Amino acid sequence: MQIMRKIALILMLALALPQNGIARNIRDLFTAMPDSLMPILSENARKDLMDIYESGMRASLQNEWNGRTTLLKMSDNHIQLQEDSEGVVKTDLLMLTGKKDTIVCMVRTLCIPEQDSELLFYNTNWQQLNTKQYLSDLPQGFTDDDMTLISVGTTISASLTITRNGKDKTSYTWNGKKFVKNKE
Repeated sequence: MQIMRKIALILMLALALPQNGIARNIRDLFTAMPDSLMPILSENARKDLMDIYESGMRASLQNEWNGRTTLLKMSDNHIQLQEDSEGVVKTDLLMLTGKKDTIVCMVRTLCIPEQDSELLFYNTNWQQLNTKQYLSDLPQGFTDDDMTLISVGTTISASLTITRNGKDKTSYTWNGKKFVKNKE
C-alpha cells in the first residue's frame, strides 16, 4: 500500500510540472524567446514591456540599439511590437494551437522604404519550422522572398494575407494544422 501511495504522489507531481517547458500563453513564449531572435530586447526588457502594458500605461522602452520598442497589442495568443531603431519594424507573434501542438507564427515587417515582411514558424521551444509546411496552395514559383505586406489576424481562427509584388493577394485561414488558402 505504501508503494502505491508513493507512485500516486510521483505521478501527481509529474503532472503538475510544466511539460517539456511548453508555454501556456503568448506571455510565456515571449519571455522564453531566445535573445538571438530578438537581440533588440533582453528577457527583462520583454517582461517590463508586458508589465507596463498590463498596467494600462504606454508600454515603450529604450532598446539595445538606442531606439524605442513599443508593445502595441497583447492578448492571450498575440503580441505586436514596434521598433523605431533603424527604421520602423513591426513584429507580430501569434500563438497558433492545433490538435497536437502549439506553433508560434512570427511576422517581422520592415516598414521603410516599402513594407517587406518575413514569415517564420517556431515550435514552443523556439526551434524554427519549415514555413512552407504551414501554408497550403502557395502560388507557383513562390519563394520566401515573395512575401510582402503580410498581415496576421488576432483571432483564434488566425488569418494571413500574402501580397506578391504589390498586386497578387492570397488569403489564408488557420485550420488547426496549417494556413489553408481561402476560396475566392
